[in-house]
Amino acid sequence: MAVVSLDRRKTRQDLESRGLKNVPQISAEGEFAIPLEELNARVVSDRSLLFTEDEAIKYIELPVFAGERDAGDSHVQYLYDEMLRKRFNWDAVTLARSDFGSDCYKINGQHTSWARLWLPRDYPSPRVRAVHYAVDSESQLKALYSSYDRAKTRSDLHLTRLELVGSDAVAGLNKNTVTRLPPGVRFWLFATRSQQKACGPAELAILITRDHAALFRLVGAFFETLDRPALELMCRQPVLAALFATFDRVPTVAPLFWQDVADGTNLVKSDARWHLRHYLTTTCLSRSAANGGKRGVDSEEMYRMCIAAWNKWRENATVQALRPSSKRVKPS
Repeated sequence: MAVVSLDRRKTRQDLESRGLKNVPQISAEGEFAIPLEELNARVVSDRSLLFTEDEAIKYIELPVFAGERDAGDSHVQYLYDEMLRKRFNWDAVTLARSDFGSDCYKINGQHTSWARLWLPRDYPSPRVRAVHYAVDSESQLKALYSSYDRAKTRSDLHLTRLELVGSDAVAGLNKNTVTRLPPGVRFWLFATRSQQKACGPAELAILITRDHAALFRLVGAFFETLDRPALELMCRQPVLAALFATFDRVPTVAPLFWQDVADGTNLVKSDARWHLRHYLTTTCLSRSAANGGKRGVDSEEMYRMCIAAWNKWRENATVQALRPSSKRVKPS
């Protein structure tokens, strides 16, 4: 989308002049760092459907494309319970599917379909909206899927993974790795919270596939060598960001640094890696609800502490106490 010119741009005062209160303050310039393909899905049909058990089965049996999540037991249970209590709003349901190539894919409604199928045999069949689309490319299929956000929210993690599936950046990596790593890339590339929020799932996927595909595979391959205790230590967003920063700087050396931090071997108290491991095992991110008595720190401090430890280790410096820098510095 082009930048909104001044003569077309609305201000908060424009909206308040119409008698509206509590007008949200947004940026109306329409400036986007990364252009995205516009959604261009054609509507084949849009109709009211009697949602019988047979119709639910027809929808469930539609294929899913790579990257789509499986139906979650807990959400199906929640929808089923609401339906039984007669608190479920059937008017809000939209079953969406889309033709692409020779197949027709699920887009929205699999959890509702499963819950409908579990309902008692004498439950009256409701009417729902059924929309049938057609698209001409896989990118359009993903864009259409991402545009739906109904009863079960599609998180940034899920949508970013969806965009990455099939790309060279994730070749050979398992689904959990592809889901966990992107937040680290976002935190590494963007220093401020506002910049991080402005980079949505599609934009982040473009940055990864266009600029950092090989790096993403490299970090992912290392990540998958870690055992469960190490993963719990390393999978926090600022630590992942530091992984990307250091692997980007010296990819042949970074595994040596992080492996010892992860498993705690070959470390003495004068080693920067010992100090970093001690820091990571005794702190948690401030937003963490269950901190287990650990000291809460913010993400930026944790990232800077990781980079400080890396730089000290690269200098072969003896460390008595490790402190984060006052601002972001690049790995040496």
